[in-house]
Amino acid sequence: MALSDSYILRLRKMVGSQLLLNPGGRAIVQNNAGEILLHKRRDFGFWDLPGGGAEVGESAEQCVIREVYEETGLIVERFEPIGFASNPELEKVIYPNGDVIQGFALILHVTQWSGGLQPSTESTELAFFKVDNLPEMRCNIRLTIDKFLEYQRSRKFQLF
Repeated sequence: MALSDSYILRLRKMVGSQLLLNPGGRAIVQNNAGEILLHKRRDFGFWDLPGGGAEVGESAEQCVIREVYEETGLIVERFEPIGFASNPELEKVIYPNGDVIQGFALILHVTQWSGGLQPSTESTELAFFKVDNLPEMRCNIRLTIDKFLEYQRSRKFQLF
């Protein structure tokens, strides 16, 4: 889908930069060494998990699968839902252009994928990182990784 056709951009034409509720999700993709895939965002310049907002007619899991492919070039083959992020204080994002969203994110652990890493127009870099050596990122993304680690220990779905 072309960015110009996105649901959020169509809404932005009507409401300007005011806060929009934005359902979607993000993915934890690991390699065989257990490292987590991050992409360096072009808009903010920081590292982030693959993910984004849902489009009309798309389920939360379809959204995450599409976003992983668009942002990394990887094809999600299997996944496990591990959590849901909705804390309004942590999930509020103010973009460099002044647009504001409050996100609601289904978190999927991608357990099987194929394809090769391919940065998108949204990313400047893609890299796998050890959990104990993560780069600087927004606190909600760091919390997502922490909740993933808690999920791995407890096997309990995480709400945060």
